[in-house]
Amino acid sequence: MDENKRLKILVLSDFFFPDSMGGANKMAFYTAGGLVSRGHHVCLITRRAVPELPDQETIEGIDVYRYDLPHKTFLSFNRSARPQIRHILRSIEEGGFQPLDLIILHQPIAAMEAVTHPFVRKAPWIYNFHSPWGEEFLISRSDRWPGMWNPAVFFQKRLKDWIEGKVLGRCQRIVVLSRFMQQRLERVHRVSHKSVIIPGGVDNDLFSPPEDRDAIRKELGLPSDKIILFTVRNLRKRMGLMNLIRAMEDLGEMGEKVFLVMAGKGELENRLKRFAEQKGIGERIRFPGRVSEEALLKYYRSADLFLLPTEYLEGFGMVTLEALATGVPVLATPVGATPEIITKIGHGWLSQDTSAGALASGIKERVTWLARHPDQYEKIRKACRELAVRSYAWSKIMDQWEKECKEVIRSWQERA
Repeated sequence: MDENKRLKILVLSDFFFPDSMGGANKMAFYTAGGLVSRGHHVCLITRRAVPELPDQETIEGIDVYRYDLPHKTFLSFNRSARPQIRHILRSIEEGGFQPLDLIILHQPIAAMEAVTHPFVRKAPWIYNFHSPWGEEFLISRSDRWPGMWNPAVFFQKRLKDWIEGKVLGRCQRIVVLSRFMQQRLERVHRVSHKSVIIPGGVDNDLFSPPEDRDAIRKELGLPSDKIILFTVRNLRKRMGLMNLIRAMEDLGEMGEKVFLVMAGKGELENRLKRFAEQKGIGERIRFPGRVSEEALLKYYRSADLFLLPTEYLEGFGMVTLEALATGVPVLATPVGATPEIITKIGHGWLSQDTSAGALASGIKERVTWLARHPDQYEKIRKACRELAVRSYAWSKIMDQWEKECKEVIRSWQERA
């Protein structure tokens, strides 16, 4: 193939940043935008996250098309979304977006339609495997049903695994963000021979250290005399946020010296707020909800320490990179892919386990160290920033992505 050819790439993602937050959504946005910045033409089909979003628009060079999926269950997908996706694909094809060079998939729902549509079967596929669909579903239901012992839950998990496996079987390449997720892919679907590790990245120009942290805290209304702890997550069970509130209670007298900001939206939001009030520490925690990208950056820059208390299935951790890029050390649980990033700074930044007690111990140790050794703390802040720039700059990650895209296309053409 011509190495300088402008590729026509179709991306399908269940959700998409900036329509909605989340690491997988940002991956879809930044990889698509990175390919556009290298001269390629990218069309992206995604689910409409909120009603006011238009059917079609161009975002930073990406032609974005949206469909509606009002039902919560994927069993209604074919009835409600299939005609919309077929209409979008027909519009894209008739609009001259052909011959198609490559399909990039980020989640399985929209890909279910792509499996059968003739337009997208003409090109090779790359699947960005963020996490096992069935396993995420099982974790999300564990509070309401007794997991795999419930026949309905078991059936839906197996069906999701089967659908995802069918999509993966059609792909020529599977991109995973970590060794951990590569192992998960092999365990669930037995297709790791197709996989390649390309980690997530971070915009180091946007996420950068502050010039005046105190001024940012004043602007956000944060206490100037306390250690600021920050986390931003989808407020869901697997994120370990209930344990984090328990850890805040377990800090004892040190709890008076710290203030936690827990940003994000999700099904646990009201429960977390009530739990903090019941524990008598509501005044030490702020819940700003979903924040804009501008406000998110300010919260990172205001923080002394970022917390990642995940209990299950941390496939990579885009927020970890964003914190590091702003020069904020990350204290995290040793879950999933997190150690692959954090141990590059040092093993002391991982808690012993996911329990509230381990989190409290880690916070106490890090806060005490921060107060006693401000010069070493500044060195760690610089090391965090340097790691983000050296290993996770989007320009370097996109070098790997573009190389993989061209290699998949080349192999496809040779077999045709």
